[in-house]
Amino acid sequence: MTSEQVRTYGRTIGPFGCAMLMWRYDGAFMANAANQSAFKDVASLLNSKPRPLPAALRTPVAPARAQRFVVTWLV
Repeated sequence: MTSEQVRTYGRTIGPFGCAMLMWRYDGAFMANAANQSAFKDVASLLNSKPRPLPAALRTPVAPARAQRFVVTWLV
């Protein structure tokens, strides 16, 4: 990939939770200043996005459990 492709694809798929993986580490690719700049641009964009809630906070309470709690609370 070129540095522009890293930047374009990273900014496009990154906000949707997708990842870009390297099949093998390429020291020359990672040492290239243009590639480092592209990775920093993508990281900066993704860092500005809101973080998702932890799974425990996203899981709705089962209605039966909520009803038992209300009944117990009112009694």
